[in-house]
Amino acid sequence: NPRVATAMANLADGISGLVKNMRSEQQIMRDWVEAQSDEQKAMRNTLEKIADALKKTGVH
Repeated sequence: NPRVATAMANLADGISGLVKNMRSEQQIMRDWVEAQSDEQKAMRNTLEKIADALKKTGVH
């Protein structure tokens, strides 16, 4: 039946588009998580420097 074949082709195209969008969103999330990790490392480094400076000045 040509209608069924067309419907199946449309469904396959729709699923393919959905998969592409999901992969794109996953990459965005991976990039965001990586950026958050970098920011957290930088913040930790800064806080450690502040703590070290406070120790040197005798502030507890």
